[in-house]
Amino acid sequence: FLVQDIFQSWVVDLARRTDGKFRLKTLAEDGSGAEKLFEAWDGEEDTRTRYKLGGIKRVSSALRKLDMAYNDDVSKLLDMCRETLYFENVSLLEGCLLKLETDPTVDVVLVKSSMQAVGERDRSREKKELRAGMPFVRVNVRMAGSEEARGLCVDAHVCELLLVLIDIAGKQTTEMYR
Repeated sequence: FLVQDIFQSWVVDLARRTDGKFRLKTLAEDGSGAEKLFEAWDGEEDTRTRYKLGGIKRVSSALRKLDMAYNDDVSKLLDMCRETLYFENVSLLEGCLLKLETDPTVDVVLVKSSMQAVGERDRSREKKELRAGMPFVRVNVRMAGSEEARGLCVDAHVCELLLVLIDIAGKQTTEMYR
């Protein structure tokens, strides 16, 4: 998938500019001996294996999603490649969203947040007391401002970037995906 490398390089640069972090595959120790599960990544190939990176959706998974959810409408498949950035606090996550707003490399297609306070009222004015799932912000982008993407004719492909708070992601388990 040609757009994946372009997208991932852009995400690494965005993380550098916004103090975003990547999830490590295994716990590591920082300089003071404290355990950590998230750290900055410079995008270097020799350190890539330390991180649990997004990647490209499997064809079988894409076909299943098209059949079951999108009535075979390929234009609705917005997460063929995905990456996740993790942030220490809401201010840093918000700063990342503000950078996306003015980034000439991408066109933001969609921003959707599953983060809301318990007890907050939804659009129907009903009070929501319970919630399920992992709170995050999903941003779908096209690499429309990338000369490389335009040259490869992948500038219209939609990629998915998830923005997650570290405190929340640290509670995530593999059972949550089943």
